[in-house]
Amino acid sequence: MSICHICGEEYSDELSFCPKCGARNLAQREPEEVKPLNVMAIVGMALAASVPLAGLIVSIIALKKAKTEEFRKPLYGLAKAGVIVGAIGTVYVLVMLIVYIVMIAKGLPVSGYTFYFGL
Repeated sequence: MSICHICGEEYSDELSFCPKCGARNLAQREPEEVKPLNVMAIVGMALAASVPLAGLIVSIIALKKAKTEEFRKPLYGLAKAGVIVGAIGTVYVLVMLIVYIVMIAKGLPVSGYTFYFGL
């Protein structure tokens, strides 16, 4: 026997609702399945803004996990954004590294206010 959480009426466990007040039988309530949160999507996006290569790698892993059924789909977009930001950041860092190496090879000053990208 179940007892209504609203009116206190006692009724059969087989009933879905209280016959007196119509409140839902909480004893029949099935527990909701909690899906794991894809934390890697959040971490990947944060890393993509600060350490692009690491953010790119973590975001790619998060993107693959977001496609599976066991992870929440809403973070698929965040993982995708992390891949994009990480890729752009990685390309930027590589271009700046090449420019820096070329400037050193040519004997140009690379420190202080004389560092200029318009070669």
